[in-house]
Amino acid sequence: MIRPADEHQAIQALINEKVRNHGWTDAAQYAMNLLANAGKPFSADDLRDLLGDHEPEQPNAIGGLFMANSRAGLIKRHSGGTSRHPKRHGGWRHTWIGNNPNTQKAAA
Repeated sequence: MIRPADEHQAIQALINEKVRNHGWTDAAQYAMNLLANAGKPFSADDLRDLLGDHEPEQPNAIGGLFMANSRAGLIKRHSGGTSRHPKRHGGWRHTWIGNNPNTQKAAA
C-alpha cells in the first residue's frame, strides 16, 4: 500500500524533473491536471505546495494558469477563502474543482 507521504514525494520528484527538463509551465500544468482529476476542491495554495520551491518567472503566471484551465473547461470555481501562502498575506483566493462529472461526485 502506498502511503500518502510517499505518493506526495513521488509526485514532487516528477514535478522537479519536469521543471528541469521542460520548464515551470509544463510542470505547473502537470500539477494542475493532478489536482483537477483528484475529485476534491483545490486552490493556488495546493498548486504551490505541489510545485515546492519552483516559482514562475512572472508572478501572474499562477493566476493565468488557473484562468486558462478554466476557459479550457478543465476546472471551474467552487468556493473561496483566505490564502495560507505567506506571500499572499491571507488574501482572498478562489477554490476550484475539476470539471469532470465523475470527479465531482466524489467531492459531493
